Amino acid sequence: MPNPSSTTERSTHTSASSCETQPPFIPLTTLPAAKFDWKTFAKYVITLGITASFGLLSGSFLLYAYHDVSVQRRQAATETLERAKAFKDQGDFDRCIETAQLSPHHFASAALQRDCQEELDQRKLRQANQLAFVQGQFVAAITLAKSVSSPALQEDVRQFILRATRRMMELIEECYRAGRMEDAVHIARAIGIDNPLYAQVQSRIGQMQIEWAEQAHHYEAAQRWFEADQLDEATASLQNITHPYWQTQMQATQDAVQARRSELESIVSQAKWALAESDAAHAVALADTLPATEPWSGEKANIYAAAKRIEERKFFHQTLAWVVVFFLMILMVFFK
Repeated sequence: MPNPSSTTERSTHTSASSCETQPPFIPLTTLPAAKFDWKTFAKYVITLGITASFGLLSGSFLLYAYHDVSVQRRQAATETLERAKAFKDQGDFDRCIETAQLSPHHFASAALQRDCQEELDQRKLRQANQLAFVQGQFVAAITLAKSVSSPALQEDVRQFILRATRRMMELIEECYRAGRMEDAVHIARAIGIDNPLYAQVQSRIGQMQIEWAEQAHHYEAAQRWFEADQLDEATASLQNITHPYWQTQMQATQDAVQARRSELESIVSQAKWALAESDAAHAVALADTLPATEPWSGEKANIYAAAKRIEERKFFHQTLAWVVVFFLMILMVFFK
């Protein structure tokens, strides 16, 4: 027996489906056959062919242009290297380096630059030797040598700086012995702190300055002693002078000391001769010219004492003579 509820559901579903709009059904066998458009196809083929032709033509042109540019670049690079080599052969190493730097050939350019730099640095070393040992321009020579950058020449640079510095030290010694202390100091100051002999030079110039000051002190002291007529002290100061320059300078002072000593010794001798002749007044006059410094003050005192004794003896003799005369006169009066 049919279910009433299921019957009701089927009727309801049928009613709802019938209310929806359905498209018409057309069988495939009833569609018209598609017609091929040969004209449009031909246009497409022609357009594609023309486009491909232009593409091939453009590609060929670009490939040719790229090849031509590459050839030109290689040719330009080769010509650049050739110009750089020509500058090297001419000895123009600066322009050789500048030109080689423009070449894209890295290895060939680097090798050429290195060769030209070494040649240029060797020329600098030769110029530095000329400046130092011929023209005496040591500071400029060392500065030029320091500008050498080639690794292969660094030992040559170091040896040159040592030779030039040792020669400068010899010049310092020559200036010192000649009395040109300012020149010696000037040369020493020109030696840079980065010089391997800097410490040695500074130590030596410091010692020179100390010795120079001591010698100058002895010389000035000798002059002061001489002006004070203290000839022994002046002679002692002069004997402390050992520097050749100050020995030359002291010669005039030494001669003056000797002349003054001879003069004073002559005065003492003349005074003693006057004392021997009992000329006390002349002896005293001579003694008055002697300085009041040793040993002349002692000589002066001795002359004064001797002159006094002479005067005393003269006075005694004169007194005795008067007494005798007076006694004789009394006798003559008494026995007359």
